[in-house]
Amino acid sequence: MQLFFLPFSPNGGYLYITIIYNISVTLALYGLFLFYFATKDLLMPFEPVLKFCTVKSVIFLSFWQGKYFLKLCVIF
Repeated sequence: MQLFFLPFSPNGGYLYITIIYNISVTLALYGLFLFYFATKDLLMPFEPVLKFCTVKSVIFLSFWQGKYFLKLCVIF
């Protein structure tokens, strides 16, 4: 009995969930870009670029956090 697993094995579900997750994050960021470009003149007094970068970094860093925890689970 093996105590470790190969996370990107086609026999497991992790590969497929990662692909679906990447597609959903890409679509979410694309929607955020579209929203920003459609309302950039209306939102100019609120300085939306910093808020946009904050939301984008949360999405991006949550992806890498999952990868980091996966590595920790494989190591230990």
